[in-house]
Parts: sequence; structure tokens; C-alpha cells
Amino acid sequence: EKKEKPKKAPAPAKTAAPASDGSPEGDCLAAAPLLDVRVGTVVKCWPHPDAEKLYCEEIDIGEESGPRTIASGLRPFYATADLIQ
Repeated sequence: EKKEKPKKAPAPAKTAAPASDGSPEGDCLAAAPLLDVRVGTVVKCWPHPDAEKLYCEEIDIGEESGPRTIASGLRPFYATADLIQ
């Protein structure tokens, strides 16, 4: 006679980000867990040498390696002095 193998319990379902319902709000809720948002202080800001709408900025977010250098599209909306705290 053949012995039947004991049946295994089904694996628990993995928890995933909520699926979007197609609306802009649903898209935001579905994408939110994927974001890595950090807050920092603008230490230095200067116009990007090759673009009229960009600033180059050094932002201190408390990392041991020092401030990060980024480019942002804020130039049409803010003066340099308004960004530096």
C-alpha cells in the first residue's frame, strides 16, 4: 500500500502595498511605502552653470559623510537667499 504524504499548510500571503484603484489618490497611497523621504537644511545654494531653471544645493541631512549635493528645479520659484536657512 502507498502511504499518503501529509499535506503542508499553505504559505502565508505576503503583505504588499495596497493596490491602486486607478484614481490619483489611490496611486499615491500605493506608491507611498516606496518613498524614502528625508528632511535637511540647505547649507549652500548656487545657480546651475548649464541650466536656467536649476539650482545646485548642498543639503545637510545629518549623515556622517557630510552634506549631499543635489540639483533642484526651484530656480524659477525661489531666490537663493530664500533657500538658505
